Amino acid sequence: MAESFLDVGAASLGRKYDKINDIDCPNCNVAMEKIEDLVPSHIWMEACPSCERVFLDAGELTDLKYETFSDKIKSLLKGKRKHTEA
Repeated sequence: MAESFLDVGAASLGRKYDKINDIDCPNCNVAMEKIEDLVPSHIWMEACPSCERVFLDAGELTDLKYETFSDKIKSLLKGKRKHTEA
């Protein structure tokens, strides 16, 4: 049930962040690395190579815990994350 307290924010804001390729760590201001969860693959996260913290957009913590049929459809619609070279 922790995700109900920790997973806050508007899903529309999460979708906006998915379109941003270069995100700096809010903790130490280092460029974060792009990672993608294999199941469900529609969750795109950023991880800091310096402080090792992970950034999740709104709704992604809940999605990591519960995979639904809707998540499988989202994975198909969203596709694979395009990695850009720094």
